[in-house]
Amino acid sequence: MRRKNACFDFSATLAFSSFTRCFWANHERNSTRMLRLSRISLRSALIGGLVVYLLADLSLHGPVGHRLALLRPGSPDSIAKAKAEGVIARVYFQPIHRSQLERAIREKGCPPEQALDELIDDALLRHRLENEKGLTVTSAEIDEALRRFSLKFETPGALATALKAEGFPNESALRERLEQTILLEKLITRHTAEATKVGDDEARAWFGKHAAQLATPERLQARQVFLATLDREPAEAKQKLDTALADLTAKKKTFEALVAELSEDEGSKLRAGDLGWMTRERLPADFVLPLFALESGKPSLIRTKLGWHLVEVIDRKPVAPADFEQMKAEIIAALGAKKKSVAIARFREELRTGAAGKIEIFKDAQ
Repeated sequence: MRRKNACFDFSATLAFSSFTRCFWANHERNSTRMLRLSRISLRSALIGGLVVYLLADLSLHGPVGHRLALLRPGSPDSIAKAKAEGVIARVYFQPIHRSQLERAIREKGCPPEQALDELIDDALLRHRLENEKGLTVTSAEIDEALRRFSLKFETPGALATALKAEGFPNESALRERLEQTILLEKLITRHTAEATKVGDDEARAWFGKHAAQLATPERLQARQVFLATLDREPAEAKQKLDTALADLTAKKKTFEALVAELSEDEGSKLRAGDLGWMTRERLPADFVLPLFALESGKPSLIRTKLGWHLVEVIDRKPVAPADFEQMKAEIIAALGAKKKSVAIARFREELRTGAAGKIEIFKDAQ
């Protein structure tokens, strides 16, 4: 009987222990589940509160909304900030500052509207360059550009001073600018080269239309003895030159001697009175008409508003027709330059058309 009671007590104890473990295990699982649910609810509440705050901030233009607006280049806040920083225009959201415009006006001496147009065109070219493939610049090309640029200055010191004044801290910065310039030139050439070609037939046709204007006009070479009448009576000046002409005709004095003795034109006096080769277009009417009417080798007096001239025509050359072969290279270069100017203008206009809506001008910031 005692053994049965002992077995019963042990079984009861074992059952109670098992029940206890199950109870606490379920309790722990329920507690963990409740804690997890509590955390999820708290996280949801926090996220919900944050969303509500952000929505309210954005709708009421709060600090977060303001910062986000500044990140959008086209937003009113971003535009206002740009204007406050001296931005007067933007091309693909890249700024053009008032200081750039002022510098362009100062350097080019053009109206503000023209200067701004050129700055916008330059910005469009740079944007196109960033998206252009296959354009490169060698070190040799930059070296040559730097050499040509340096020739503008008498000494290295003058070059260094100019670079500092233009905002270049060192030669490397200048080389970067020259590289950019060369790339832009290559970009323009790539898009305009075909339109700037000039063939022989085109050059010859242009020559045929302008042959008369291209002809070398009649020329003569003369020398003079000059007496001014600004501070002298005209009659006195004429009398002196009449005497000089008589001495010259009688071969008492040479023309060179008379120039050295009497002439008041310091320029020609240094050359024994020689005026060089002249055309009608280069001379005043009161001098050219009687001068070209003279016979070569026969000294004569001419009166002008400046004074009296003892003049002798030394040599004369008639009108010389232009020669196409001699002028061919010059004509092709001139026609090519004209075509290039038109092609560049057309290319720039194409860039502007393609940038519709990407060019912003802030007139109230200028």
